[in-house]
Amino acid sequence: MELAVVIPAYKSAFLRKTLESIACQTCNDFILYIGDDNSPFDLERIVDEFRDRIRIVYRRFEENLGGKNLIAHWDRCVKMSSEPYVYFFSDDDMMPSDAVERIYSSINAWPGHRFFRFPLNLVDSEDRIIYSNPPLPEGVSSAEELMCDKLGCVRSSTACEYVFARSLYDECGGFVDLPLAWGSDDATWYLMAASGGGAVNIHGRPVMWRDGSGENISSDTSLYREKLDATTRFIYWLRKNYRRKNSRLFRKSLKTYINNIFVTTVRMDYTAAELDRICRALAGIDIFVALHIYFKFRRKVK
Repeated sequence: MELAVVIPAYKSAFLRKTLESIACQTCNDFILYIGDDNSPFDLERIVDEFRDRIRIVYRRFEENLGGKNLIAHWDRCVKMSSEPYVYFFSDDDMMPSDAVERIYSSINAWPGHRFFRFPLNLVDSEDRIIYSNPPLPEGVSSAEELMCDKLGCVRSSTACEYVFARSLYDECGGFVDLPLAWGSDDATWYLMAASGGGAVNIHGRPVMWRDGSGENISSDTSLYREKLDATTRFIYWLRKNYRRKNSRLFRKSLKTYINNIFVTTVRMDYTAAELDRICRALAGIDIFVALHIYFKFRRKVK
């Protein structure tokens, strides 16, 4: 057994659909680990419906960590497992029926490689496709390509796309810890790709990431202040860790990312102080990017 599928679980609304997609795998050579973050919902009752179809290790934690430090919950869920490869999934997304089979095919086709990525569709609460990522390139995507694609809104990036070797996870120190886990997965994938020689692109049917349920941080409209603070901290992380900050593509992508944060994520609800903090952080990467953002948004402060 080489693969662990790991789900940090809290929500119940779509858990049954998620588990059904896992139960229908054409290759069942994996163990599913479910870490219940002291959910108020009866997740175990749903999990029990699938015990005769999936090898499951379920644990209900006594302490809810996700509400205080989501990364700490993610890490303790990964530590439930010991297999050499980890497919880090979620409690409301869906994987195609041949996902595990394609993971093993990719591992065998790329011996020694430790980081893999699936194509992605975004679906709504009714499973309707609302967005499809552009097709992944052939072969391997570099760490810089992954980050610039994300920042530049070329491709959406979600945790359920990625499979990584446990050795790579340990080498990178686990998930990058940022507030609300905002940018944590993108920072982590960057480190893994940088350390692991890029991400091998797994072609075929996409993973389905659920958007529009109103139950995840991305769609939560009550956290604007926290998201702006987390964005500032993510920029400081990029200042310290991104390898090619002088790249024209990176600077262009960064401008697109910050523009999207103000316009789409927080819907132009920000203060002068929040704008100043973000621009000061940006100035440590490129003063012209900082000035561009400052003069574009300073007159629109509420």
